[in-house]
Amino acid sequence: MKKSIIFITVFAFVLFAFASPLFAFTTKNDDTVNITEDVNDDIYVMGNTVNITGQVNGDLIASGMRLNLNGKVTEDLIAAGGAIDIAGEMMDDIRAAGGSIGIDCKVADDVIIAGGFLDIDPRATIGGDLVIMGERLLIDGAIAGKVTASGSSIVLSGKVGNGVEIGNCESLKIADTAEITGDIVYSAPVEAEIEPGAKISGNVKFTKIEQQTKNINWKSAALPAGIFGGIFGGLFGVS
Repeated sequence: MKKSIIFITVFAFVLFAFASPLFAFTTKNDDTVNITEDVNDDIYVMGNTVNITGQVNGDLIASGMRLNLNGKVTEDLIAAGGAIDIAGEMMDDIRAAGGSIGIDCKVADDVIIAGGFLDIDPRATIGGDLVIMGERLLIDGAIAGKVTASGSSIVLSGKVGNGVEIGNCESLKIADTAEITGDIVYSAPVEAEIEPGAKISGNVKFTKIEQQTKNINWKSAALPAGIFGGIFGGLFGVS
């Protein structure tokens, strides 16, 4: 799991260290940021709590301990934080890293997320691929493309349109509501629990691996985001 935490750190650094200094909004680190109006530009926001209910006609780049993203974003969403809830409409890609991430909305293209507790809600729809890495993964909803996953505990209960590949996991459950078009390829110490009602059009390919020793507390996965959020503020004079 060490590679996973390194990924989150690098992700947060790239996210903020190379962002454009031409901000639509600047805030103090401890502010609550509320965006209720429509914004016709790319927008960069950072605060302890960030609430988005307006429409962003451009990219949304957000950092904070708590992100409530309920508006419509016409281009990419890039987010890093402690707890991230995404319930608006995302018209392009999502890239996010955090302690917990929940997605309960329509996403037009790909989703790439990493963190501790990651939840793809039953009402979520993803028009492209899902790349997901964390401690506990709940994958429901409808994913048009491929699911690529890695985590400790993984439950797959939604629809997948182009197969599933799981690099390493400690436990995998395919629920009776799952509908998988294509193969399921996974590596784990024990075989997956596949409930009788699950629909899998392809083959299930299992590779046995040794039980991995846990050495990372995924609940602290948001820490790098906070560290680099501070760098973000220092670099570009957030006040």
